Amino acid sequence: MSSSSASLPRHYYVWVDQSFIREGAAGYEPAVWFGLHSHPSRAWGCHVMLECGAFYRGLPPHALAFSATPACTDWTLPQAQIWDCYGRDFALLIYDYLDGLRVRVKSGETGEYLFTAVPQGDAFTHDPS
Repeated sequence: MSSSSASLPRHYYVWVDQSFIREGAAGYEPAVWFGLHSHPSRAWGCHVMLECGAFYRGLPPHALAFSATPACTDWTLPQAQIWDCYGRDFALLIYDYLDGLRVRVKSGETGEYLFTAVPQGDAFTHDPS
């Protein structure tokens, strides 16, 4: 089964939990998040480039933080992504109306709207009943 990747509508300066990229490491490392990929029945994969130029493909969403000292350090995959990816085809866009607005997610956490990922061409999207 293949997966598909796309550039984010804009890049984001983030920090990567080093435990996802280096065995036995702790803390957060600055990076640029620039891409996303979808693999059916898995979590989104985040593409990042570290300050040193190293490129990591497919980091799970909970490996990223928007601060070097995030308030929540025990963020889990089920908290980061409620549903698995439906298929490999998707579109990424930023709605002008939502750009920069505060949001509240299903878990009650708040943040800032970044972009929308729209699954396309998969069975669930065609018939979500």
